[in-house]
Amino acid sequence: MSGDPTTLVVARAVAGRADGVAALVERWSPWLLVEARLRLRGRLAGLCDPEDLVQDVWLRVLPRIGTLDLRGRRRTPVLAKYLTTTLARRLRDLIGRAARRRDWALPGDGRSDVLVASVTGALSRAVVRERAELLWDAVQSLPPKDQQLVLLRGIERAPYSEIAAVLGTTAPAAASAWRRARARLAQRIGETR
Repeated sequence: MSGDPTTLVVARAVAGRADGVAALVERWSPWLLVEARLRLRGRLAGLCDPEDLVQDVWLRVLPRIGTLDLRGRRRTPVLAKYLTTTLARRLRDLIGRAARRRDWALPGDGRSDVLVASVTGALSRAVVRERAELLWDAVQSLPPKDQQLVLLRGIERAPYSEIAAVLGTTAPAAASAWRRARARLAQRIGETR
């Protein structure tokens, strides 16, 4: 097999293959869970469970996965942007609804449980949860600036120019900071295995 394994997984999922969809959910759920946890801090912590938010993202993304425009583009960044944009939009919807109701309780509808059960089995869910926990623990152990870099560059794929504006630095300095943060994260993940 040639190419990036993630790219091949995305291609199989876009083609509608069940093995591709299951592998896609297993591979990307830990990252989505980390992003959901990073976004659901502080007052938002009671808004909804991060795992429920991730399942809701899959509910919205999987039926549309075949519509991704991947012509002449690397699949992994396109998917990463699609997933994180969907998560951000869904979170904004939840915040808006909760603000209008003036409470933070959101009723569950059970659809997400059906989706996860149909896409992955109990063992796969356990593996995803374990990987997500390891990744979350590793991200939490990083300094706040590194956590911000993981969110901005590692998850949202923000360009270095945008990251530089947030951090108050230059794009080359932001790129260097990202490489260092990524190395620290990889080291921490290796230590937790």
